[in-house]
Amino acid sequence: MRPGWLRFDPRTTMLLLLLCSVLTLLVDAAGLFCLVAGASAYLLLTGMWLQAMTGVCVFVLLYLVQYGIVEYATGPGLMLGFMVFFAARIMPVAMLVQCLAETPPGELVGALQRLRAPRALVLPCAVILRFLPTIRSEFASIRDGMKLRGLSALSWRTAAHPMMVVESIYVPLLMRSMKVSDDLSVSAATRGADNPGHRTSLRQLRFQPVDVIAAACAITALGWVLADQLVKGTSI
Repeated sequence: MRPGWLRFDPRTTMLLLLLCSVLTLLVDAAGLFCLVAGASAYLLLTGMWLQAMTGVCVFVLLYLVQYGIVEYATGPGLMLGFMVFFAARIMPVAMLVQCLAETPPGELVGALQRLRAPRALVLPCAVILRFLPTIRSEFASIRDGMKLRGLSALSWRTAAHPMMVVESIYVPLLMRSMKVSDDLSVSAATRGADNPGHRTSLRQLRFQPVDVIAAACAITALGWVLADQLVKGTSI
């Protein structure tokens, strides 16, 4: 469990993620700053202060780069400006996705089951949430092994020798990925993932007052933006 002031239901995070994805397409620069502030506040309340500060810093950097490109770049540089603009737009969504990714797999699976999500969606989500952290730790082990051999995973020397990258990084990572996938398959079968009956969960999920407040704020923001666009024909 993450040390935080508040503990939100995973379904609340899913709702906020959906509404934030819609709002990023509707708001202008001022509204985008409000979305980033809201997403960072949500992360801070759940104890993810490092992720919140990182997200804010990356957004500010992207916004400044975008401003410089729009003001001074011409020709092909404008295409880079569009890419930076799109990256800045999705930063609030990326921050909430990171919050959802930190949710324990058991809680996320339980939330999806409460939402009556199809099994074809629940099982891949459960496997991916277990697969990605394991692969990240395996990559860290491979990188430590490269350091013992006097190599670095992120260096000009390594980048200049593609075969060295394949031999030292991709091949070991591929072999470990196959091993991890087999282990996860056995673990899923042991837990009865293929059982067609109703599954229960040890994690009791229920909406708290903080979930209602967060969902109400997000729905109110979306309603206000939609009403503003219908009345004025412009974004906020």
